Amino acid sequence: MNSDAQYWASGLPKAGEYGSTGIGDGGNWGQPFKYSSIAHLIIPRRFEFCGFFEENFLHKVTEQDIDKLSDLLLLHNIKHTLSEWALEIRLIDNRL
Repeated sequence: MNSDAQYWASGLPKAGEYGSTGIGDGGNWGQPFKYSSIAHLIIPRRFEFCGFFEENFLHKVTEQDIDKLSDLLLLHNIKHTLSEWALEIRLIDNRL
């Protein structure tokens, strides 16, 4: 599945949207998030957007180098799962 309620279309916050305690209001995610409230990130290798923008049909495909991201996470000993379709970071306590 490549589409849903804009979850896959938002991407990661851009430079300047990060603060010392969380993601700021507005920007790529549209609302603030404290880092401590983020439990699970899924970063797709490829995602698509299809829809109307300013009365024109738009189809956009974005590919991300999650293999390079995986290498950086490994360098910093950050646990994650890499598959053919996504990179996943779970911060949820698995004991629940």
